[in-house]
Amino acid sequence: MIKNYLKIAIRNVSYSSVINIIGLSAGLAVSVYLIIYINQQLSFDDFHSKSSRIYRVLNNMNHSTGTLYLKEISTRHALGIDKSLPFVERSTNVSSELKVVVKLDGESFYEPQLHRADSNFFRVFDFDLFEGNEETVLKSLDKIVVSSRIADKYFGDTSPLGEVITISNKVYEIEGVLKPAGRSSHLNIDFLGVNDYADPKGDLWLTKYFLSANENEYDMERQVNQLFNGEVDKAYKFSIQRLIDIHLHTNPELNDFSVNGNIDFLYVLGSVALLILITVSFNHTNLTWLST
Repeated sequence: MIKNYLKIAIRNVSYSSVINIIGLSAGLAVSVYLIIYINQQLSFDDFHSKSSRIYRVLNNMNHSTGTLYLKEISTRHALGIDKSLPFVERSTNVSSELKVVVKLDGESFYEPQLHRADSNFFRVFDFDLFEGNEETVLKSLDKIVVSSRIADKYFGDTSPLGEVITISNKVYEIEGVLKPAGRSSHLNIDFLGVNDYADPKGDLWLTKYFLSANENEYDMERQVNQLFNGEVDKAYKFSIQRLIDIHLHTNPELNDFSVNGNIDFLYVLGSVALLILITVSFNHTNLTWLST
């Protein structure tokens, strides 16, 4: 019986109907894919509960070759902002080292990046730990937090807590394992150590993130620049950027922690998705009308 129904249905399906269905399905599939991609790009870093109140300080430095756009400021400036500006409720300073060599059990591996921060990192951002205590990690220079990807890669099903690993010729004890963020972030962290503010090599260059109830970015920017106006040979101008603006609204000349997107490109994709939807809807209506 069912076989007969299928035969009758197939006989009644015209060539134009097949084209209509295929065209509509393909158009909808492409549009849905583009919409999902656009939504993913727009949602970078919004999983943090305080994302609307997290900002970072950017450094536009005048140079003989032009303006350098930096995400880093000096240790002196980073610590000075904490001490002198009342709108900073809480802050953390993040730095990174690129292309590090990891040594374990006599073998060497290359990893793209090592991040460093301080104990306030987990009080500003909502990154969670699988293992370890967020209240006690990132307080010792010889300890490190690793991502679940790194834990699986190097230790398999065994807990890495207490294990020793060498990164850039420095020995660390693993004190925590990060959970995957679950949502997109411009901070893709595999190794997270501690900033050494007493490093005898000189000033660190840090990316300063802070929490603030002040929603006026221009006012905060004015106060930061005013704080350092009296410095001799000032070659820089500070600006304030919201965390949720980083992925799509950062100067492409700035060397960020990860590759950022482009809001103009998303406008183009959104227009393409809308155009496809209009076109397939128009074609579907016309072909349906012609087949009746």
